[in-house]
Amino acid sequence: RQPPALVGDETDGYTMSADFTGKETPDVDGHTTALVACVSGFGNEVMDATEEEAAYGFVALLQKRTAVATAKALDEFDRDLTALGLHKDRAIIRFHTDVDKSFLGAVEELAVRKGWKQTDTGGYKSAANGKAERRIGLMKQTARAQLLAAGGATGDYYVPLWGHALISANKSLNVNDWKARRSPHEQLTGRKYVYTGRDHAFGTYCTWGVPKENRDSSYQQSGEQGIWVRQDTVSTHSDVVTPIKWDEVAEKWMLLPTIVATRVKVYDGVMPLRMRPAPGSDPKRFREFMDRVCDPYHESQAHKETESTVPDSQQSRESRLVRTPVDEAQPRRSSRRGQVPVDEAPAEKPTPAAVAIDSDYVSDEDTGEWEVV
Repeated sequence: RQPPALVGDETDGYTMSADFTGKETPDVDGHTTALVACVSGFGNEVMDATEEEAAYGFVALLQKRTAVATAKALDEFDRDLTALGLHKDRAIIRFHTDVDKSFLGAVEELAVRKGWKQTDTGGYKSAANGKAERRIGLMKQTARAQLLAAGGATGDYYVPLWGHALISANKSLNVNDWKARRSPHEQLTGRKYVYTGRDHAFGTYCTWGVPKENRDSSYQQSGEQGIWVRQDTVSTHSDVVTPIKWDEVAEKWMLLPTIVATRVKVYDGVMPLRMRPAPGSDPKRFREFMDRVCDPYHESQAHKETESTVPDSQQSRESRLVRTPVDEAQPRRSSRRGQVPVDEAPAEKPTPAAVAIDSDYVSDEDTGEWEVV
């Protein structure tokens, strides 16, 4: 399918295997299928002679499974591979796929232009495209685990996040060491992946600022909240996030289409999809609970402001008061994990604010408040 002069020995370049997974139900951005490719043949001197290769993976989410969209994604894979590889003069020599019309037309033209030797399985033979098939299986298992971790034990995996969970799973497989071999990232680049402050768990609570020019109204809030799904691959100063809103009728979080946001603040360890208010609870009280859980300085700062408004003479007088047996009987609650319990005056019993589906959060039956344990 290309001039013979462009085809060299496969040991002189990369071998790319590709396949599709799906058709799935549309995700939050309308994607129904994913193109998965894995690359081997790194030619890296950092590897031992007896060490097996761990194929480096790429994934692209597609709304339509067409040859034009496939060729565009493969072209981006090739550019990323060249940028990451230790040997900048190394290129793809062989491109292997199933027999699929999505790999014809524009994809054939791309292969000819780049000098790839394009081969196929001669029909649907999954064993003849084993690298891509195994990669897809590993990615799906990892993506399901990430959806479960983000959604908690509610039994609702929030399937519309499957697309971005697949991208996150692919990165996890690329940068982490495998059982009997080094990570694909280290084999490809010659160096270990270094985790930074931009790496977070899939589904972590986050907030971000909305630039003034992007607001629909002058009364729109300057910030929004949602969950962090992954880093932006274009800019090092932005992240891909999913806004979330609570649906009181369906009693679940409503996931909105993802956006690329800047000035993102991520609250590691806080998974909002694992928490839910009880039916008929007060939305305002649930928002107050989320503020207290997600902002470690929220309640402590409010406590300091309350103290600052009390006159010094009154504070001195209150400090000399002796606790009565009635005072001793009042419950004491922790404002945050690891903080000293704060004594509070008896309050009128409110309506319970929420019901947690995660063992890390419990509700005080007497006060209806939430606390982290």
